[in-house]
Amino acid sequence: VNNMNPTYPGNFRRAMEEFDKNDDGMIDFEEFSSMNKRYPSVLFPIFRLQDSMQRFTLGEKGWLKVFQRNKREKWAEKYMRQHNGQLPPVSV
Repeated sequence: VNNMNPTYPGNFRRAMEEFDKNDDGMIDFEEFSSMNKRYPSVLFPIFRLQDSMQRFTLGEKGWLKVFQRNKREKWAEKYMRQHNGQLPPVSV
């Protein structure tokens, strides 16, 4: 979230004052998480939309596979960074 051209400038300004802790004009992930913890009902419609879209596209099993693949890829990237680009060992 950034301050380019907000639809509701008053609400946006208030949110930035309360959650933009490092004053960089943007809400980063930590600040966004803080906002969600404090006002969970604000983001509830978005999570509900996400849930519906996931159910009606790949389904629960399909999205679980996507999540697992992403987790493996992130692990492999981390391994390669820590081992000078060497590929991780192949598991059987």
